[in-house]
Parts: sequence; structure tokens; C-alpha cells
Amino acid sequence: MSLLNRMNMSQKLTILTVSLLMIAAVPMTMYVKTVIYDLDITKREAAGTGPIIALQKAIQYLQQHRGLSAALLNGNEALTNRISETQRELSKAIDSVDAKLKEANISSKNVSLWSTQKQHILDLQKTVVARQLKAPESTAQHTKIVQDLMLFSEEVLIESDLMLDPVKNTYFLMNATMFNAPRLAENIGQMRANGTALLSAGKIDIEAHTKLAGIFSNVSLFFSDFMRNVERAIQSD
Repeated sequence: MSLLNRMNMSQKLTILTVSLLMIAAVPMTMYVKTVIYDLDITKREAAGTGPIIALQKAIQYLQQHRGLSAALLNGNEALTNRISETQRELSKAIDSVDAKLKEANISSKNVSLWSTQKQHILDLQKTVVARQLKAPESTAQHTKIVQDLMLFSEEVLIESDLMLDPVKNTYFLMNATMFNAPRLAENIGQMRANGTALLSAGKIDIEAHTKLAGIFSNVSLFFSDFMRNVERAIQSD
């Protein structure tokens, strides 16, 4: 007579229950781990959104400062008050980035990268106010900082998993809003800064014309990339 036959119904049900629990344990454990992983990603993404939005605001004010600086350094002294106002708004935006990076618990490596760029901004503001730069030099330095800030933004996007969202429509939408749109805005800003400088100077040569044409080409490229990712996001929804 087998051991199983000698057991009463209660014992058999207990063994059956334990067996079923053991069978279910592996997929259940995998499911729980997946849920925890998804929640962790969501938490990091939510935390990373704050610094990115604050950083984009700082970039926008820096772009405005670039255009105004170009005109000021070409002799338009009427813009002195507007420069001061923009610098105040830029300072507020910088403080906001500091606060959001701290709230999001961003890595010390990326905080250090931000600190370096923040100092570059402050130094550039001082040289513009002191009229220690020519307009083309100012525009070039502003543009370099903007480009570095965009690279820094990518690092924050990667750290917070915003750049690599596992959901298709969110991934495409994130690329459109967090990657393509800022670059589109930057090239439009470059056109504005160069155009302002040329208007203040009252002349345009072949080199300046070629440069503007190149920037306009970039605007068209980034606009196409932006719209393509928006369309992909809609189609994937």
C-alpha cells in the first residue's frame, strides 16, 4: 500500500496545496520582480523629469541672453536693461536646476558636470556686462555652453531612464520633446542671435549668409525629426 493511500484527505489536500504553491512560486516571484522593476523605473523617470524641465528653462534664458548680448556688443546700448532682466531670470532658472537635481538625487558625477557649466554661464554674463567680448565671440561662447548643457541633459535622461523608456509611444514622445525639440529651438535661437547681430551691424557678407543657410538646414532637419517621432508616438498608442 503506497504512502499516499495511507494518508487521509486532509493530508492529501495539504500536500496538493504545497505542491501548487511551489509550482506557482517561480512565476509569481518573476512577476513581483517585474512589478518592482517597473515601479523603480517609473520612480526614476518621475524624479528625472523635474531637472530636465528646469534645465530646458535655463537653456531658453541663456539663448535669449545670447541674442541680446550680440546686439548689445554691436553697440545697441538700449538693451542694457533687458540684458539685466534676462540675467535675473537666468539666475532664477539656475537656482531651480540646483534644487531639482538635489530633489531627484542625481549622481555626484552629473551634479559636478552641472556645476562646471553653471560657472561658465556666470563667467560669460560678467564678460558681456563688462563689454569684454566682441559679438561673434559672445555668440560662439553662448552656443558652446548651450550645446554642453544639452549633452548634460542627455546624461540626466539616461540616468533617470527617460531616454530608454520601455513603452513604445512614451519612448518616441520622450525623444520628440526631450531631444528633438530642444535642438530645434537651439538652432532657431542661433538664427535669431546671428540675425540680430547682422541687423545691428547693418551688413551681411557671403560667410554670414552661408552660416545662416547652414543653420536653417539644421532647423529643417530637427523639425523633421521632431514630427517623425510625434507621429510614431501617435501610431504606437
